[in-house]
Amino acid sequence: GLEWAGAEIPDQLTITGLEVNSRLDTDPDTGRVSIRADLAVEEFLDNRELSIRDAGAGIRITGLPGHGIEQIGRAAAVLLRDLSEAVRESSADPGGPIQWPVPEPSGVGMAFLAESGSLLKKGLKIELSDFDVTLVPGKASGNLDLELKKDLTMTVMLQVLMQPSLALDAVSLDSRLVLPLPTASQWPGLFDPLYPGMPSGLFVRSGDRAVHEAQTRNGKLYLNRTEIRLN
Repeated sequence: GLEWAGAEIPDQLTITGLEVNSRLDTDPDTGRVSIRADLAVEEFLDNRELSIRDAGAGIRITGLPGHGIEQIGRAAAVLLRDLSEAVRESSADPGGPIQWPVPEPSGVGMAFLAESGSLLKKGLKIELSDFDVTLVPGKASGNLDLELKKDLTMTVMLQVLMQPSLALDAVSLDSRLVLPLPTASQWPGLFDPLYPGMPSGLFVRSGDRAVHEAQTRNGKLYLNRTEIRLN
């Protein structure tokens, strides 16, 4: 684990009591990898008056294919190399400032997306638990359980793009997030429907809180306790 008593960048950032405990295990029979991390921080302050206190969360990723991690690592190395070359080529003065936006090398994004399929295998599960943080207006808390019910290949991804309801055959979801209403109200779009006919936005107002709940059940998606039709 990592323990960090604190650090400060004057007039910019203060972090106090950062603690990270992590563990990585590999199943010798299946080659699947599990990653676990528990994070906590006593205080995080920045010069824009963001104030986070007594924050904590647990992250679990299970069912990662070991060979997939190797493949995505190689793909990431190629992506970084090609992007570095694009940065150099986009600058008229090699020693001068980088010109943004940097043009993406041809096909790099799609190639990396294709390689990501080596990780997105049936049984992969991502869990966020015990998320809890104190903001100036009040407490925020939440959890997330996301599991793949089938291999998420490039073909499946394209099918989901054309027919979103197919995602319900591939993914199991259970999530809940509660924010202080003054915090969520800084982003009004959180409460707006994403498309015409949608009964609510990602969040709904409940007293002095903004609440998000999403679940998949019996081949259906429910958002804030209302069924969402994807097609």
